[in-house]
Amino acid sequence: DGDGEPLLDRIRDSAGEKGTGNRAVAAALDLASPATVMAEAVFARMISSRSELRARMSRDFPVTSSFAGERESVLGDLEKGVYCSAAVSCDQGFALMNAASKEYGWNLDLASVARSWRAGCIIQSEMMGEIEGVFLKSPGAATILVEEPFAGAIRDGHAGWRRVLSAALSNGVPAPALSSALACFDACRSARLPADLLQAMRDYFGVHGFERRDNPGGGTYHGEWKRSPRE
Repeated sequence: DGDGEPLLDRIRDSAGEKGTGNRAVAAALDLASPATVMAEAVFARMISSRSELRARMSRDFPVTSSFAGERESVLGDLEKGVYCSAAVSCDQGFALMNAASKEYGWNLDLASVARSWRAGCIIQSEMMGEIEGVFLKSPGAATILVEEPFAGAIRDGHAGWRRVLSAALSNGVPAPALSSALACFDACRSARLPADLLQAMRDYFGVHGFERRDNPGGGTYHGEWKRSPRE
């Protein structure tokens, strides 16, 4: 600041919003295109605006940090975690645009979109150039995460990504966007997810049915669920 003190410490920690994030998340829901990082970022802004509630809860549940890590090591892990999370977020964003393009007949050239965002935009970054390169090489790429340079960066950085999030969780530091990005990455690289349990529960509670792994394409099945004696 003008007196030499850090300006950041004097900025009120209540983030504003213009509504673009809200509309993008709503569009993602309408198009069934996961945009988990964007959604967490929007909700984090909303939480930040509840300053009176946060002040009260900080008194009722004070944070007791016991972090004793090495500064340079943590900063290195954080840099890798932010890069990997940004890659996942961009991947979700471009997947959303691709879904909208197909739904509404926009015929978007995603390489050109990335190029237009390299400068003069609120999301301008060198990563846009890397994304442009992916779509120039593979215009129909389903995800940028399996393409270089992203695949290599994630292989190199995901251990640090996990370490920095573990440190944040252990010390009560909220990191919703980074956490959401890692959860999405882990889900997308899982050949099998526990959604079988979700489908079983949906059938139990609402008779929605499920498909069987041992009979793909065989239609919808229903389980003969045993009810609890208390029901």
